[in-house]
Amino acid sequence: MTASLDRPPPRGLGRLVLVAVAFGLLVPAPLFAFPFAVMLAFSRPASRGEVIMASLAGGLSMWWLLQPGNPPDQALRAALLLSTAAFVLLARFGALSFTHRALIAIGVATAGVTLFFVAFGWSWDQLHWWVISQRTQEGGQALAVLRAGARGDSSAALIDNLQTVLARSAAFEADNYAAMTGLKLLAGLALATALYHRVATNPRGPALGRFRDFRFTEHLGWAAAIPLVIILLPDLIRAKVAAANMLLLVGALYALRGLAVAAFVAGLAGTGPIATALVLMAAFFMLPVVIGGGILLGVLDAGMDLRRRWKRESSKQ
Repeated sequence: MTASLDRPPPRGLGRLVLVAVAFGLLVPAPLFAFPFAVMLAFSRPASRGEVIMASLAGGLSMWWLLQPGNPPDQALRAALLLSTAAFVLLARFGALSFTHRALIAIGVATAGVTLFFVAFGWSWDQLHWWVISQRTQEGGQALAVLRAGARGDSSAALIDNLQTVLARSAAFEADNYAAMTGLKLLAGLALATALYHRVATNPRGPALGRFRDFRFTEHLGWAAAIPLVIILLPDLIRAKVAAANMLLLVGALYALRGLAVAAFVAGLAGTGPIATALVLMAAFFMLPVVIGGGILLGVLDAGMDLRRRWKRESSKQ
């Protein structure tokens, strides 16, 4: 089963631009700008606007790609180049949905970056150290500004707690750098595809589709089962890091699938925008429960195809 291949309506470009700006504030903008520029270039821009957008996105991306950087930065740039190349080439196969193209592209990038590690003599320990060092330095600079303007013991205690949170966040990112990179690439490809199908005159490949239709092949469950077994078995320490990253990536995909099922149910129930906003606000304060429930619902949907069952039952009523 694949997501809807219908081309999305030409509306919503302003909202996509806002999403792109927010995306660029959190992660490097070329993660979506580079795939967007390459897709526009390969579809032969037919308007001046397409040429300008492709040139701006491509210029920004090339400037970023040519910057010097440490191993984590270089690994991210190599993964972006490989995943973009694979994703654009897979557009020739119209039967593949966006999700399947993106997952294959991320798999190609993983294999390519692994070869780079072997060729250049990099190691996971070096990458882990660089990530913690870079995030600690960035956090230290921000905390120094806060400490300069802090007043009283309560402010100092709050900054100390924030320092602990930043240290744990840096350790989490270092331990799961591969999974976090895969999720960033997936989000970048999704945003680039949404923008591309709204501005391209002759787009190639399937569109992003509606979030409520998000799904992937049920065989992806093996990508969760095998790493889980590796983590639980003893004497496989070297494989546990890769297994934990794979498990996190697949778990995030199942959580997204579960949230898509929830969005589908909300659509059937006719939930209004105000009720949806209230639910999202409540979900933010219960994030662990929401993620756990999303994973469970995603796994159930993969095995039972809940949306097809519910759609069939609602059509009978």
